[in-house]
Amino acid sequence: MTQTTVLIDAQCVMCNGLARFLQQRARSDASLAILGIESDEGQAMIADFPERLKAMDTVYVVRNGRVYGRSAGAIRLLLCMKWYYAMWYP
Repeated sequence: MTQTTVLIDAQCVMCNGLARFLQQRARSDASLAILGIESDEGQAMIADFPERLKAMDTVYVVRNGRVYGRSAGAIRLLLCMKWYYAMWYP
């Protein structure tokens, strides 16, 4: 099973809304973890990111050891969601 980690700004209302949306619609067998960027674990993950990704002000998705930001991350999140969302994955 693939572990997917979503790093969000825990202070952002919209990011917290995204976290709730994902939790309510994730497949029951999806291995999805949502962490705050400001948390110790989140900071440890970001420390390993390439410099170009560290500079982005976005939600990060880490899947299969790869880091995705912006729309690339959002598209990867479709794979963790129920079939009627996942069918939109290209």
